[in-house]
Amino acid sequence: MKLRQPKSTITPPREELPDRPTSAVWRESFQVTTLTPIYGGGTEAGVPDQILPVRVASIRGQLRFWWRLLKSHRRENPLQGKELFDEERNIWGGMSEGDDDHASKVKLRVHGISDFHPIPSLAFSQQQNDSALNYVLFSALTTGASLIPEGLRFTLDIECGKTCTPEQQHEIFETLRWWASFGGIGSRTRRGLGGIQVTGANSTLPPVSEDEASSHGCKLIQKSSRAKALEAWKGAVGPLWEFRQKPGIGRHHGRDSNHPGSSHWPEPDSIRAITGKHRIKADGTSFKPDNPEQREFPRAAFGLPIIFHFQNITRDKEDKRKDKQFDPGDCELKPQKFDRMASPLILKPIALDDGRYAPALLRLPLDQLSGLSLELQNSGADAHHPNLPYKLDRNDWWPTEPAAQQPKAQSIPPMWNHRGELIEGDGIDALAAFLKYFQP
Repeated sequence: MKLRQPKSTITPPREELPDRPTSAVWRESFQVTTLTPIYGGGTEAGVPDQILPVRVASIRGQLRFWWRLLKSHRRENPLQGKELFDEERNIWGGMSEGDDDHASKVKLRVHGISDFHPIPSLAFSQQQNDSALNYVLFSALTTGASLIPEGLRFTLDIECGKTCTPEQQHEIFETLRWWASFGGIGSRTRRGLGGIQVTGANSTLPPVSEDEASSHGCKLIQKSSRAKALEAWKGAVGPLWEFRQKPGIGRHHGRDSNHPGSSHWPEPDSIRAITGKHRIKADGTSFKPDNPEQREFPRAAFGLPIIFHFQNITRDKEDKRKDKQFDPGDCELKPQKFDRMASPLILKPIALDDGRYAPALLRLPLDQLSGLSLELQNSGADAHHPNLPYKLDRNDWWPTEPAAQQPKAQSIPPMWNHRGELIEGDGIDALAAFLKYFQP
């Protein structure tokens, strides 16, 4: 059965592809240019490989991800379970079983990598002087990692063997389009690092349209274009930083930029309620939660794990500002039975046909949230709360029914717009509220 053709016009790998016999071999070369810095990408996590900064295995892994999304979330005949597994192995390869050889039908080769000189993440941060980029680069900045600057160029050769049918060739080409639009190189690509622009010698790769995204269970939002890719990147990740962290939106205003105010989100008070610990400042100001039964963690929908670090004043020169009672130690919120859950949000610049770049948000299908159970646990050597770990079922950390969501959302300022109205989408949750906030 052939795949449903999307509404937008798509240039196939070659014009004669639909009429090719199955013995034909499709070979194509694509020029790839990075639009944003690469973080990591080598064999060691968070460290760029100065000899081989772009790994074929990494690109293949991303292509398999996008292929699975397209096959499992298409409107007509979506594949699941063993059927999806068998088709993926048939194209992309897998472990051999007895006499059955499951070699990949897709060969990839990377060559012609341009010269580059890694730059310390701190130096890049100082050059850009942007709070949103610092938010995205947090893990790189805390470890002192280096980045590969934007503008890296290389050639990606792709070949589909004689056993690859014309339909499979078309699937692979569509997979390339989605990777070119929303994928990248290295780590943190869902926050725009390692963003790419891909052009072919014989084929064009038009960006994925909003209709195409919708037809595969995704939501695509693009803002007005910018002349430079880095500015479009800031325009994409900036709203997330604002929504979650910016004073006046995600948190209260503090004394200064180095002393941010308390969060507008309910997670800190939920942790205080669960652990039974809360801060009391030297002046008697108490952070005791109003509701000791509070158990709300709406930001879990943005991806996990989340590390919560509370600010306590343990001493000063004269102990004048020493807290009388401390907030909990560091805590980690993670999925039960798993270490992480990838974010369903992709924020990055998309290269347009006119040479400009659009800040873009792609919300992936939300299957992973349907039965997500969480676990709050101690994190770090100084955290020893006897009532942790604490488990939360799906309906505990955020209700699934709109009638139960609304009263909780009304107490969370970021989930209200500037007119004091509830931000609603597909349900009333943090993701729906953020998509509304991101709208141009």
